[in-house]
Amino acid sequence: AISYCFEKENIFTQETIALVLQQLVERQPLPTLFMRTVIQSLSIYPRMITFSMSILERLVKKQAWLQPKVWQGFVKCCSMTKPQSLVVLLQLPRQQLDSAFQISNDLQDALVDFVKSLPPKQRNGISKQTLKFIESVAKSKEDGGSAASTSSAKETSSPATPKKSKRRTSAEHGEKAKSKADKSDERRGNSTETPTAVKVKTEK
Repeated sequence: AISYCFEKENIFTQETIALVLQQLVERQPLPTLFMRTVIQSLSIYPRMITFSMSILERLVKKQAWLQPKVWQGFVKCCSMTKPQSLVVLLQLPRQQLDSAFQISNDLQDALVDFVKSLPPKQRNGISKQTLKFIESVAKSKEDGGSAASTSSAKETSSPATPKKSKRRTSAEHGEKAKSKADKSDERRGNSTETPTAVKVKTEK
């Protein structure tokens, strides 16, 4: 039904859809397909991106994360509309911001870079909790790159281990060969002494 409405562009104009969305966003609970309608509106009317930011800000105040399907659509819409949506993401509580990062990795990278590019005055406008969380994410990302480099270096040096193992194997073979030779000599010595003993007994 929604797709059919969007096909009738002469009836459901950009202004009409914006008016409908403004009414729907005030409903409690929000309609399950609300974010799908917002995303579809943006695909047909790209100029609605500024209007969609006001919708996203309203959803933050209404705690859209309490409705899983609406929350998934919210994060998807933010991913579609970045960098404009990055300012909206900064309004999220720390836990919900972490949830958004888990759903969309590209939002995490984009927001970290965005905050880094902000001048000190604008950065002061971000809540301390949110700013501290983003800084910890950035640090974790940098540490992860260092760990990867260390792991790569270890893998490069690992081929030396098999050679050492081969030397041990050769030494073990040498010890086994020496042991066999000793046993063989011992047997020969025993066979030589027996005839002598017999000969001595005969002479008596």
